[in-house]
Amino acid sequence: MEALLQYYEAQFRLLKRRQFGASSEYVDYDTYRQLNLFGEVENTMPPMSETEDISYKRKKQKGKREEDLSNLPVIRIEHELPEDEKFCPNCTVPMRDIGVTIRREIEIIPAQAILREHATHTYTCPNLECVEKEGESTFVKADTPKPLMSGSLASPSLVAHIAM
Repeated sequence: MEALLQYYEAQFRLLKRRQFGASSEYVDYDTYRQLNLFGEVENTMPPMSETEDISYKRKKQKGKREEDLSNLPVIRIEHELPEDEKFCPNCTVPMRDIGVTIRREIEIIPAQAILREHATHTYTCPNLECVEKEGESTFVKADTPKPLMSGSLASPSLVAHIAM
């Protein structure tokens, strides 16, 4: 009777530990050793699985974004200053284009995806007298629509398409 009582107490403790104990992968090996009905120690431990060491590291693929976008049609939208605003606000000399900033976003047209590039032109005054007078170069950038999420390719239509 003593052995049977110890067996049932061990089973009860084991079940309580499984139900209310810590939920990690830690295994207490002593809880799996139990007395059977005949007073012998019975090992009910599950067999240990062999672990495999991974000896390599996966590298992040470079240029994947460009590869993914290469098969989409591209629509380029130029954002330039109006002709009457292409003059230096300080000395009224015509400014010259010094570069373009490109922001990309994926536009969804039902059953079609296109890549829309927003090319924003920046202008500077070529007049050296204006630079000397102001102490620095004058830069003017064309207005462009704000992106939905900064640094993202998502356009409002793409987010709406995904949300539906």
